[in-house]
Amino acid sequence: MSKISLLAFDMDGTISVSKTPLDEEISKTLGEILQNRKIAVITGADLPQLEKQVIIPLQKVKANIDNIILLPTCGSQFFYYVNGKTTKMYSEDLSVDEKSKIFIALEYAINQTGSKPEKIYGEQIEDRGTQVTFSAIGQDCPVDVKSTWDPDMTKRKAMKKILDELLPDFDIKIAGLSSIDITRKGIDKKYGMMKLLEHTKIPTEEIIFFGDKLVPDGNDYPVIETGIRCILVQDHRHTNSILKEIISKRFEYIKD
Repeated sequence: MSKISLLAFDMDGTISVSKTPLDEEISKTLGEILQNRKIAVITGADLPQLEKQVIIPLQKVKANIDNIILLPTCGSQFFYYVNGKTTKMYSEDLSVDEKSKIFIALEYAINQTGSKPEKIYGEQIEDRGTQVTFSAIGQDCPVDVKSTWDPDMTKRKAMKKILDELLPDFDIKIAGLSSIDITRKGIDKKYGMMKLLEHTKIPTEEIIFFGDKLVPDGNDYPVIETGIRCILVQDHRHTNSILKEIISKRFEYIKD
């Protein structure tokens, strides 16, 4: 049996529906965990989106958010809470030239693969400061439309192949239902989780990571290289059921 001191999560598809706040059930489950243990959320989303989807719902159930760590934009930023207010540890900001290269490469890859839908809901290419994110049907696309665009990631894999050649100094990861996240080389969820280990001093064997993209090219996949136990989940309901099992065992988990 192994003690669990920290639970880490991807966000969209893992603890929430894409671009949607945590539902009441998982908010209460996470709130129970946060009473005396730490939680980390590492995601391709930026900090404002993280606060909207995770922090506000947790505040509604009166969770102890001082026990939560946020790693936005695939771990290229690190925030923790002190007395309910965010404190920044680092931010790996992209330069103007780096962003320009990424935007040009994305436009080329879109044209080469025909990955531009007839209708786009909001921004398709978004500057998140430390990351550039391509959202095929736009940032504001309804989930039911988004989920049917590239369910097997074939379209995004074709784009990634082109982007890998054009942008050798950057990490390109498939994310969410229709997105591609681009950060500086070496700045990915492995980087973020290693910073988490450094900050918390918690041993890898006492951490579990949950993600829905723990597959090659997926933006959760780099976490596997940290040695942290990783659990592939189907959706937030699947995650919640596992969390309830962990709570019932008083935070002892049998390793495979």
